[in-house]
Amino acid sequence: MDTINIEEIAFKIIANSGEARAKISDAMDAIEEGQFELAVQLLEQAEENLLEAHNVHMQIVQKEACGERINPTLLLIHAMDIMLITEAERDLVKRILRMYKNKRIRFSEKV
Repeated sequence: MDTINIEEIAFKIIANSGEARAKISDAMDAIEEGQFELAVQLLEQAEENLLEAHNVHMQIVQKEACGERINPTLLLIHAMDIMLITEAERDLVKRILRMYKNKRIRFSEKV
């Protein structure tokens, strides 16, 4: 089995999740401005980044499933935490987008 570089994997997860998180934040800004098409595009781009982070993460999962012992580091745990938080933010922003599009939230309301 190929040796796996946990630090490299962690940084790839962090980088892709960070890119996704920035795009999700931009999508939320677009939603607030009523630019729904832009928000959808940004969420699609974020989804690509999250898919890449997930694929990198699966390398570790698959290796461990095949019997290779993976020693998680604090950096890897941090990377997985960022990925999971970003996925939760994505889901929340998608829900907010649906609410805006369905006019359950009025554009004139100030929070």
